Amino acid sequence: MLRKPQTSNHFYAAEGYVAETAADGKDALRKFSENEFGLVLTDIKMPVMDGTELLTEILKINPQAIVTFCRDFYVLNG
Repeated sequence: MLRKPQTSNHFYAAEGYVAETAADGKDALRKFSENEFGLVLTDIKMPVMDGTELLTEILKINPQAIVTFCRDFYVLNG
């Protein structure tokens, strides 16, 4: 599971999940290729590789991957 670094791991751990963070899209892709994630939570707008590029590359590795896009509240309302 990939998400923003400032989000707490405590919620995910309490639910039995292991959460990973990534600095940018390229880092997320590297982590995805090295691990078996059941779900990827990612932003669309990221440095180095955006979310749509990340999705394309993830689906090349695992066509069955579940990817959910999230947007920063400020970006939507700012």
